[in-house]
Amino acid sequence: SPKSCETPFSPATYVSPPPNAPSSTMPELTNPNTLKILQKIRSLIEAGWTQNRYAETSTGRTISPHEENACKFCLAGALIAADAQFAKDRNGDAVQYLKRAIYKDYGIVGVVQFNDSAFRTKKQVLGILDSAIKACSDKLKLTTD
Repeated sequence: SPKSCETPFSPATYVSPPPNAPSSTMPELTNPNTLKILQKIRSLIEAGWTQNRYAETSTGRTISPHEENACKFCLAGALIAADAQFAKDRNGDAVQYLKRAIYKDYGIVGVVQFNDSAFRTKKQVLGILDSAIKACSDKLKLTTD
């Protein structure tokens, strides 16, 4: 039978990860609200997702993710809207969980780069959030057991 040339993508097949790749191990959680933040990000994206802007209104007007009438968010915009600490700490726990999930599944280092890729889908973004939520939840179980 003919051999398949298709292989699933795995960053592990690279000789070495890029210098800005996230660590494969999660540090201790420094923000006790990380799981809630990731869940809030997921609910914002579920309600409405966009690309190439942080947020938009129901009519498609670009808007700050903090504004009340923002109803569609990119992954970074939802992070800004969900995490009040993000402005002070752009490398916080929620960002780390997202970056690790994105790198593990897609080999992409950045949150914005992942969200704004030309053929990205809302389903893929929600899948990354589910992976990040599961990893965070698993970490919390390890620290409370």
